Amino acid sequence: MITVMLADDHALFRRGLRSMLELEADIQVVGEAGDGLEAQDLARELRPDVALLDINMPNMDGIDAARELRRTFPQMGIIMLTMFAEEEIIDRALKAGANDYLRKDTPFDEIVSKLRATAAGRPKALAPSPGSGASPATTLTNRNLLALVVDELTDDEIAARSRLPKAEVRARLLALYKQLGVSDRTQAAIYAITQGMQNVPD
Repeated sequence: MITVMLADDHALFRRGLRSMLELEADIQVVGEAGDGLEAQDLARELRPDVALLDINMPNMDGIDAARELRRTFPQMGIIMLTMFAEEEIIDRALKAGANDYLRKDTPFDEIVSKLRATAAGRPKALAPSPGSGASPATTLTNRNLLALVVDELTDDEIAARSRLPKAEVRARLLALYKQLGVSDRTQAAIYAITQGMQNVPD
């Protein structure tokens, strides 16, 4: 059995990911943390095989948490969660001791595959090669737009993160709701959690 700890400051995202992971017969989510400091305490108490850490968390971010976990628990698997695969951030995370990284719009079966690979002690991921990453403005697909909704970001926060005008973000959201057959953010988030990001049309 692979034991997993989730650390993300958005409870809705944690609950959704936990409910999906616990459908897997060989995975058990043993704890949830809302920030990096809480993740440290939980890791000492629970000693999970793998820690899934959001990069952007209050009090202590995921990169600093990964560094401390690697120092304290050299054998623990650490996977970073990120919205945009920005080369500099991923490079910092891997140098801090993370084994791998996942975008939050990654298909669920790939999340499970990376969890199993990390628990089995397979080699660390490589950071993206220079020039391989698209700019945030060009990577706002329907899937990562919906992931930001699940992450409980407001329209203003999504606009700032994606470097798009707020009006365009709002228009993209309304078009996405129509595609999914839902009427608001809450229903869209529930769709993402219950149906999986891989079923979201891009």
